[in-house]
Amino acid sequence: MGRSGKRSGTCCGGLAGRRTVLSFNRTLKPGDRNLKDMLVPAIFWSVVAFGSFNYLLYNVVIPLHFMLERGSAILIWRFATDGAHPAHLAIVGFMELFIGWLCFLHFRRNELEYEVLRPGRVTSASVVFTVIGALLLPDWFASLLEPFFRGAGGEPADAFKEGAIRNFPAAQLLTFFVVAVVIAPVIEEFLFRGAFISTALASRWPKALVVVASSAGFAYIHGQYTPFGLAIVFMMGVGLGGLRIWSGGLALPMIAHCVHNFKAFLASLALAM
Repeated sequence: MGRSGKRSGTCCGGLAGRRTVLSFNRTLKPGDRNLKDMLVPAIFWSVVAFGSFNYLLYNVVIPLHFMLERGSAILIWRFATDGAHPAHLAIVGFMELFIGWLCFLHFRRNELEYEVLRPGRVTSASVVFTVIGALLLPDWFASLLEPFFRGAGGEPADAFKEGAIRNFPAAQLLTFFVVAVVIAPVIEEFLFRGAFISTALASRWPKALVVVASSAGFAYIHGQYTPFGLAIVFMMGVGLGGLRIWSGGLALPMIAHCVHNFKAFLASLALAM
């Protein structure tokens, strides 16, 4: 862990030649891939994979199962096809875990997983300000954007999804907690602020472009949201990307993502009681 190695090109921090990685160091061997060479795989796993797997599941796997053995298909896939099922949201969590694991294995095969998973700078003050920002800034952005969407005849401001996020059935709240508060902050930050941003920075993309591109991809995988909701998700992505650039790691973005989703969970829980 204490070794440093030579890298080709210029590192993100502006140092050329011999580079010392803050969290983990390794020496590149002949045939190893640099982090910048993983940009295309990072884009695939963070943006393309979720839509592709979702399409295959609902348009190939489940229909084929129903065609071959309807009885067992109903028992197995009811939670995925019935929107009122208590475990309906679990399919999202399973898919994100599966994609995140495959992406991790891809980077691990090239001994680059620690370059993506570094925690970055974390202090007590930064955690406090991150939590405060996660609690307040999304609502502030929503209040700024709401007049534009209402003036354009858009959806009601609280319609983040097909039905507001606060209107999840009480029976689905446990699954919502596991998926939104535990799985999503870890997997989505690993994919977008970890794999994508790290490889884009290593490829010398401008930081502003990196943040905007990762935020656009982040909004893309939340395609179930209304245009107003997608605008909020995009702005959240900008904030999370900014935290990643500033801190140099994933700890603060994961904390912010978790806090925001936990606030949504508490709102749903309060209305369900």
